[in-house]
Amino acid sequence: MKKSTTVLLLVSIVICIMGCEKFVEFNFLFTDKYDAVYCFIPNEWECWQKDTTICFSKEDLLLLPLWDWEDGIKGGIISLGLGTLDHFFDNWQCDTVSFFIFERDSVDNNSWDYIVQNYCVLQRYDFSKEDLERLNFQISYPPTEEMAHIHMYPPYKE
Repeated sequence: MKKSTTVLLLVSIVICIMGCEKFVEFNFLFTDKYDAVYCFIPNEWECWQKDTTICFSKEDLLLLPLWDWEDGIKGGIISLGLGTLDHFFDNWQCDTVSFFIFERDSVDNNSWDYIVQNYCVLQRYDFSKEDLERLNFQISYPPTEEMAHIHMYPPYKE
């Protein structure tokens, strides 16, 4: 735990020295049920519309290993070298970016065809620039009450 915290601190310092404005950083928070999840984050210049289909390949997924943050919560941080938040959305030339979250076991133990046909997605979030700013770039699963206004599937339930 101390080693990963030290590495994270050093990476953050290097990022700030290089220029913090060149990165968009997300905090991921998940219940302790998960040791790791896969997340789909679209590539530059690829605009993903509000859509329930999985229109990408397994190779496009990013494995997010999680570590304990708080009681019952695991989390992680990912930094994307995508410029400012404005740049993040300008590159996609759209007003919404969709993130898909998958359980690691589901992806590792099933064919991609099975995952697509059965829509084995824990959660899909369709974030606007305003959504991400309002949430301070914090993405949670299951969704929190603060995320209730975001377009997502399955929809938010109290």
